[in-house]
Formats: sequence, C-alpha cells, structure tokens
Amino acid sequence: MTIHLSTPQAPTPRRASNMQDVLDHVLASPRYAEATRIDYASAIKRCVSLYNANRLTDVPADLAAFQRRWPSNGFDPLRFKGKRAHLAWRRKMQAALREYFGEAAAGRERRSRDDDWAILIAVTETALIETGGEITSMIPVRTLADVARKANLPPTELTTPIVAQWVEAAAPGRRRSLVRAVQTLEALRASAAIPADLLPATPLQDIDEDAEMDRVQRMIATKAELM
Repeated sequence: MTIHLSTPQAPTPRRASNMQDVLDHVLASPRYAEATRIDYASAIKRCVSLYNANRLTDVPADLAAFQRRWPSNGFDPLRFKGKRAHLAWRRKMQAALREYFGEAAAGRERRSRDDDWAILIAVTETALIETGGEITSMIPVRTLADVARKANLPPTELTTPIVAQWVEAAAPGRRRSLVRAVQTLEALRASAAIPADLLPATPLQDIDEDAEMDRVQRMIATKAELM
C-alpha cells in the first residue's frame, strides 16, 4: 500500500503594514470622534505627496521609521506652511500609528495600573503642589513611569545604570523627560517631600543626556570605521 505523506505548508508570512492599512483602521475604529477621524485621515493621505509615492500602499507603516524620517526639529518649509503645521501633522500621524499597532491601548493599560508607580505619581503630584513646584514636572515623571512599567520595574528597583540605558535608547524628547524625571524625584527626596521607601533604594545620579548621546555616536562611528 502506498502511503502519501502530505508536505506541511509553510506559514504565509504576514504582509508588512502600509499607510493604507492605517487609514482603513482610522476610518473603521469606533475610538475616534468624527472630527478626529477626518483630521487623522487627512494627515495620513498627505503621506502620498510627502513620501513622493503613487499611493498609500507604497508607504510603509512603521512608527520607529516614521519618527526617524520626521523628527520634531525637522521642519521643511517646502513641505509645510510652518513649524506648527509640521508638528501638528507629525503628532496626528504618530497617534494614528500608535493606535494602529496597539501601542496606544498598551499605554492606556499601563497608565491604569494600580501599582507602586501609581502611588509614587500621586504622592509626587501632591508634593509638588505643597512645595510650590512646577506641576508640569509631572510629565517627565509619568514618562519615566511608563518606561519602567514596560520593563516591569517598580520605582524602588531603579538604578542609575538602568535609567542611563533608557536615556541612551530614547528619542531626544523622551531622553530629556527621563533626565528631568530623575532630577525631580531626587530633588523631592532631598527635601524629604516624598517618603524614601517609595523611591529607588539608592539615590539616582544625575544623568548627562548629551554625554550619553556623545557616547552612542562614538560607538556608531567606531563600528563604521571597522566595517
């Protein structure tokens, strides 16, 4: 008797996402108000001309690649009427991409956690109000909390080397936020405005964001020379 063995089919590789996929998601998602939907759709459709593409399907949907290609300080007067227009378009595109890839939902989940970071955030906000500090300092602290939650690290387990690695890997805007968060928390520790048992066990040293960037650029240059 002849036995026919079936050859297992290789899994079909997932097609890379493109901006048409992101547009379709925006148009179909119930999360958006109608005005926001129209606004985001208009921003996405601009990608055809901004990328010199024929259609949206020709433009890859990749958040990291988008941020590299369109940095916040990369205003081009030939493409945008002004810096505000550039930043507004960039903000809408990043929001749409984050929602499409699930990063926005993941961020909402992290912010909703009832954990040690939630306690520290609440205590820090109260301390800033009571000491007359800048309440806007909470923005960097929340950024640090988000990065730490991604790594499943409570505030007491943070160390200077760990935060320095995050600073090194972060985009410029987030890098500054992480450095400022450390400065805020350590200033409140020094003034005894926050209970020490809520903070990193060992005080965090001030991190020089420019030095971290210089070190990364030196590493990149060294690798390029060796190639």
